[in-house]
Amino acid sequence: MGLVRMPVFKQTRFWRAKIARNLLRLSPAAMYDLATQAWAGTDLYGVTDFFEDARQYRRTLIDYFYDKDAFSSRQWFASDKGPINLDDLPRFVYQRASLWTNASRALPDLQLLLLLNVLLFLTTFAIFVRQEI
Repeated sequence: MGLVRMPVFKQTRFWRAKIARNLLRLSPAAMYDLATQAWAGTDLYGVTDFFEDARQYRRTLIDYFYDKDAFSSRQWFASDKGPINLDDLPRFVYQRASLWTNASRALPDLQLLLLLNVLLFLTTFAIFVRQEI
C-alpha cells in the first residue's frame, strides 16, 4: 500500500515542505536554523533518508516472516505452542549520511547567510558614510 501511495505523498507532502523551507529563507534566523538542521542531518533530506531505510527494513522484516512461514503458523500468534526464537530476526540499522553529504546540504544556506551579511554590512556602511558626524 505504501508503494502505491508514495508518488502522491511525495508530490503533496514534500512539495509543501519544500515551499515552506524556501519561504523560511527570507529570515536570517530561519536560514541559520535550516543550515544547522542540514549540518546535523535532521533536515527534510535526513528525515527522507530515515524513512527510506525504515521502509527497506519493513520489507526485509515482511520477507523474513514469509520465509519463516509465520503467517500460517499458530505459534507466532498464541503462547500455547511454545516460545518463538527471535535470535535471527533482522535488526534495524540506520546509517546516517556522511559528514560531507550533510555539509553539502548545508552549504547553500551558509552561502546565503554569508551573502546576506555582506549585503547588510555594505548597506550599513553606505548609510554611515552619507551621514554627517
